[in-house]
Amino acid sequence: MAHAPTAQACVSSAGSPVGEPCLQGWESALGPQMRIAAGGGRSAGVHPFDQYLAGPHTGADERE
Repeated sequence: MAHAPTAQACVSSAGSPVGEPCLQGWESALGPQMRIAAGGGRSAGVHPFDQYLAGPHTGADERE
């Protein structure tokens, strides 16, 4: 949100949600994950004048 007016550009941001199978894979390979949890995933399009063009959407809102 802050980058769009600073750069005077439209910004697209996408982050994929972490699913339970992915989290379990990390924990089996790397041990307990203290800073990450299942869920999340945010995406949005932001106009340079600090307005959302699309979103924000979170993991449960996303459609394939």
